[in-house]
Amino acid sequence: MKHRYYLCMHKCPMLINKAFCATIMILSWNQVLHSAYISTTGNINFIHDNSPTSAMNINSTGLGVGVSPSANLHIEGTAVVSGNIHIGTGTSSSTFTLNGNMSMSIESVNADTTLGANSLVFVDTSSSNITLTLPYAANVTGRNYIIRKTSEFNTLTISGDSNLIDNNSKQYLAPCSTPTSGVSLLSQGGQWHTLWEQRMGWTPSVDPLLTAWFDFS
Repeated sequence: MKHRYYLCMHKCPMLINKAFCATIMILSWNQVLHSAYISTTGNINFIHDNSPTSAMNINSTGLGVGVSPSANLHIEGTAVVSGNIHIGTGTSSSTFTLNGNMSMSIESVNADTTLGANSLVFVDTSSSNITLTLPYAANVTGRNYIIRKTSEFNTLTISGDSNLIDNNSKQYLAPCSTPTSGVSLLSQGGQWHTLWEQRMGWTPSVDPLLTAWFDFS
């Protein structure tokens, strides 16, 4: 027999220590059964299949799934949302809407590195040439890297390893007059593609004299 469980949580003003009351409604065959649980410690834990750890926890801070909550909603692990997500706003026509600022994970690199989960990568090539290796494109479909070369010296090589980057095995950011070279790469699943790139070449401070010899003898 299948049941549906609904949880209603509220603070109990007659109890101390920020205690909580939880009412679990079990729907079965169009009948509603009520079962009330009272916590005098301020915590309610939900255990799954006699697991030693809580699958879900409710306390005075909020609701935690797989973790004790440190915010109103705290999820440890993977969350699947079938509808739209709106942050800082109530309605939107887009799947994901952010009304506010966004922070990106940053990685600073000064040696050969295989890129991981960090989206924004600053590469210091002041001491030597550096090679960045991208992860396998099919394993990270849709992932975007923004890579910035912070030194005008030496060469930054970006390798697709077993994948191509715009039909090439590698990309190069060469030495430049100012440290402003950068590139944004996106995994399409089959290979990596460049969304934008900025390359700066050497610009001499004084125009050099050009002399050529031609031997027509």
